[in-house]
Amino acid sequence: MKRFLRRGCCFRINWFQFVWLNFFTKTVERKKGAYVVPYWGARIKIDRTARIRLEGDLVLNFSPLTGGETYLLLEAGATLSVLSHFKAYYNCDIAVYKNATMVLGGGYMNAGSQLRCSKSITVGKGATIARQVIVIDSDSHQLLDNKHVVDQMVSVGDHVWLGTRTMVLKGVTIGEGAIVAAGAVVTKDVAAKTIVAGIPAKCVRENVEWK
Repeated sequence: MKRFLRRGCCFRINWFQFVWLNFFTKTVERKKGAYVVPYWGARIKIDRTARIRLEGDLVLNFSPLTGGETYLLLEAGATLSVLSHFKAYYNCDIAVYKNATMVLGGGYMNAGSQLRCSKSITVGKGATIARQVIVIDSDSHQLLDNKHVVDQMVSVGDHVWLGTRTMVLKGVTIGEGAIVAAGAVVTKDVAAKTIVAGIPAKCVRENVEWK
């Protein structure tokens, strides 16, 4: 708790939401010392049958700015698990739809990014999600044939860097330590420790390290 009271953070936290989510509602299951931390402007809607399971903090609408909003939606039967500290900056959008599962291993998503889960999305530990990134596991609409699969799980590995305005589409696995260059659209699996770029994204460099 003390870490939220220093450096002026306490003035930007919505303490009513903080207390309700962490100490009164049954939809949030917390490991000791882990909290949902909603800053002013966090808009949260959680169905009574949904669950947030915290092993680390989930910080929503983190920003020194005013006027930004971040949305968190969990529909009926949805589950959001946070395994380590994860921070969503202002104007982000996290949606876990009916009976879907999202796992956030830790890291952050920068301003204007979206995680939209209809089936299963996993984001690994130490993820770096830049501005205006979209990760989505569904086409949302059905083609009128027997071959089209609407929803397919997405897995983003540990220590992955998703550059500004990248898009990760359904059915994709991104390996540990990979980098997706700004503006790329990922439609196929990405090997670990590679850089992919372009539309659709293709490998441009292998055996990379980054920090």
